[in-house]
Amino acid sequence: MAQTKSATSKNLTPVEKVFLYSKKLATGLGVIGEGFYLVYRHRLYKNPNNPNNTRYVQYFCRQLCKVFNIEVEVHGTIPRNPSLWVSNHISWLDVAVLGSGARVFFLAKAEIEKWPVLGQLAKGGGTLFIKRGSGDSIRIREQIADFLRKDIPVLFFPEATTTDGKSIKRVHGRILGAAIEAQRPVQVCLICYVNQQGELDTVAPFIGEMTFA
Repeated sequence: MAQTKSATSKNLTPVEKVFLYSKKLATGLGVIGEGFYLVYRHRLYKNPNNPNNTRYVQYFCRQLCKVFNIEVEVHGTIPRNPSLWVSNHISWLDVAVLGSGARVFFLAKAEIEKWPVLGQLAKGGGTLFIKRGSGDSIRIREQIADFLRKDIPVLFFPEATTTDGKSIKRVHGRILGAAIEAQRPVQVCLICYVNQQGELDTVAPFIGEMTFA
């Protein structure tokens, strides 16, 4: 469960909001810069899917959570054995939240690889990219199975889309076959965002036709 503190910004004046968001933007850019520093300082790009690199991914995700005032609360024990992780998908913040707790690599849609700056950072952090509807899932499934055999954990969102967190959509399970092929367990996790009142947060979900504007 992730607790957001976004509700507190509602009481700010316009000037205070501009200052707050400017500060967050500057801090966020600093974290992204730190991410590139980790990639090049430790030469992660040479072998981005080295299992040891997940500690750097985890550190980066924890820094992002701090930028967005997200307190991550884990229920249950996080397994350390290599598994195929699956989770529901609510927001672009999910990667930071899940990555802050579990040492994993992520599976993402191919479009993200082409994003300016963030695409290169994700690639350097060992993210796997898949082209939807192109038959690419078979290749990715085989690649993930190979990773799991080498004790490299991978997390993906089988819904292949985001929701408001109140229900689970149809699961696309073809990639789950990677765990069967590699004879590794599937670790299921459920994520939700709540505000300071303990209610489902309405700011975090990124669904439908919503944009970053």
